[in-house]
Amino acid sequence: MDNRYFFLLLTCINLASFCCLGQTEISGKYILKNGSERNYILLNADNRFKFAYLRDIQWDFACGQYERKGDSILFHYTSDMFDLQCNNERMNYSDTSGVFTETIDKRFRPITALLLKRRIMTIKTGNIQEPETVELWRSYYVKRKEKKTP
Repeated sequence: MDNRYFFLLLTCINLASFCCLGQTEISGKYILKNGSERNYILLNADNRFKFAYLRDIQWDFACGQYERKGDSILFHYTSDMFDLQCNNERMNYSDTSGVFTETIDKRFRPITALLLKRRIMTIKTGNIQEPETVELWRSYYVKRKEKKTP
C-alpha cells in the first residue's frame, strides 16, 4: 500500500512539472528587430497586448487580447489609438486641440505570429476587417531583457 501512494505521489509530481514548469513565460516587451524602441509588441501575463508601429509616415497603436496555441500567437484587436486607455502614451495626440491625426496604417498589425525562443515572427499582418490589407509579412520582434533591480 505504501508503494501505491509513493507511485501516485511520483506521478502527480511528474504531471505538475510537465504541465506547469514546461510552459515558457512569453510576457514582456518585444522590440522590432532593426527598429527603434518605439516599434514593439507588449504581451502581458493576463493575455492583453499593446502594439506600436512608428516608421516614417506609417504609424499605428492598438490594444487587444492575444491567444496562444502552442508556438502560435493569435492577436484579437479591441481598441486603437483613439482609446486613451489603450493609448496612454498619447501617441499622435495634440495637446492644443485634443484631436488625433486621422490616418492610421493598419497594414503592419500582426494577426498571427510564431514564438521562436526570445523572438516573435509575424506571419500574417494587416487589418482583418479590410481583407485587401492582409498579407504575409515576416518581421521579427526580439524580447527585451528585463533589467534587474538591486
